[in-house]
Amino acid sequence: MPPKREQKAQKVQKVEPVQQKPKLKALVSEFIESKKTYIHKGQQDQLKNVSKIPYILDELKLSEAVKKLGQGSSKQRLDYINQVRQYDPNINHGDVEAAFEGMKGATRKQRHFDGIDPNDLIQYYRDLDEHICGVYDPLQGVY
Repeated sequence: MPPKREQKAQKVQKVEPVQQKPKLKALVSEFIESKKTYIHKGQQDQLKNVSKIPYILDELKLSEAVKKLGQGSSKQRLDYINQVRQYDPNINHGDVEAAFEGMKGATRKQRHFDGIDPNDLIQYYRDLDEHICGVYDPLQGVY
């Protein structure tokens, strides 16, 4: 029987280190372009263009006006769309329409909750629950 050192040497086998794959840093624009196109009213819209529109509206100081658009204001709507398209000619009509609909959805949600952000309400109730547990904890002063 071989000595213990030889037995340990036989059991221990060196394993080659695993080569890790290099991490690729993708640009945000490449990530957005790799996503599927957004379909609004049967037309394919580019997410990159749709995501630019709120910033363009802020530059043109039209974001509040767009949020207040009603159903009967089609001339104003076309005027706003033309202004956005003049600012950036790469954006088509469907992209602007999709962005307007998204903004209207956010406005409807805000109206439904009377201007209160539901996420703030959730945090408020969590804080209130912690406060109530602290006030009404029967073992609070015992320890």
